[in-house]
Amino acid sequence: SGQFKEGWERYEWRWETPDFSGSNFIKNIPSWDGQKISEGTLLIWTEQGIGDQIIYSSMINEVEGFAPHIVIACQERLVTLFRRSFHFADIFSQAEIKSDSLFLSKINFQIPVASLGKFFRNSWESFPQKIYLEDNKFKTIELRENFKSKYGNKKLVGLSWKSNNPRYGKQKSVSIEAIAEKFKNLDVIFFDLQYGDNLRDREIAKSIGMELINDNNLNKTNDLELFSNYVAAMDLIISVSNTTAHFSGALGTPC
Repeated sequence: SGQFKEGWERYEWRWETPDFSGSNFIKNIPSWDGQKISEGTLLIWTEQGIGDQIIYSSMINEVEGFAPHIVIACQERLVTLFRRSFHFADIFSQAEIKSDSLFLSKINFQIPVASLGKFFRNSWESFPQKIYLEDNKFKTIELRENFKSKYGNKKLVGLSWKSNNPRYGKQKSVSIEAIAEKFKNLDVIFFDLQYGDNLRDREIAKSIGMELINDNNLNKTNDLELFSNYVAAMDLIISVSNTTAHFSGALGTPC
């Protein structure tokens, strides 16, 4: 509805609900108010699932220059990708930060990453629509060259069809049968970029007439560094609303 200011204010109520936890480690650190800090350290810490962390990290670049020292605490799976993408900040896993009371004692202000929205996303025009995560370009090029040598000049399409969100997953998922029926006659190369064990789904798709290429060396849940290379190497991503779609936007792959 465009009520950004009111929406962000009310979104802070998430910390009063049973679904949200994990903020105890910063309970004694003042919240950042969006103003420039002349000295000291600002901690930005990611929250919710991996997809949410990817979405909200689109605002991190806009914090550059607001504090002399900025630290980002994210899930271990994102550390390498974030270090490559946000050069102005020090990146650590949340596990490292939470276990280091001395380090935490030196933090002057903190903010959960989604709360950056109340400072940087108060109108439709404030969404910059820019690529903000940086894949390992050498690895991505290597993947594309390998694919081209195998499949020629056919388009490379990454496919994802399920969400495992415990509350909304069913509403955000599509059956592999429905997808295979629609796509079985397309002259492109489809890659399985759906996290989880999808052997049965790939067998179903193949029986209908659509083959899904799968790399057994790619752990789509935990190896997000290699996963980002796969997403970046595709010509197109077709996905439901899940982590694959969010990676596509962050890396600039058409989706």
